[in-house]
Amino acid sequence: MSYSWCLFWLLTYADDIILLSASIGNLKKMLDLCYLHGSALHVVFNAKKSSLFVTGKCCSLTVESLKIGNDNVMWHSDLKYLGHLFQFGKVLKSVFDVSMR
Repeated sequence: MSYSWCLFWLLTYADDIILLSASIGNLKKMLDLCYLHGSALHVVFNAKKSSLFVTGKCCSLTVESLKIGNDNVMWHSDLKYLGHLFQFGKVLKSVFDVSMR
């Protein structure tokens, strides 16, 4: 497989990673790369602790689950990252009242 021109962002903090992609196809490629390189480094990704989400004008579309290795990663409507809650839809919302508690 060739991944020569994928448009994506990778954000990391400690053992947390966020993959941002403009397309589902590129996101799948990124998950495949993470699994491939993680396996070589003996890093195991936990699909049950992972989340996928869509934000923007396509947020209401139903998309099949993606895999990391042999495990399905499920789609969600919100995400807690570093103690902060994000809700997804046509606009990405940051929920401050939960993180203030």
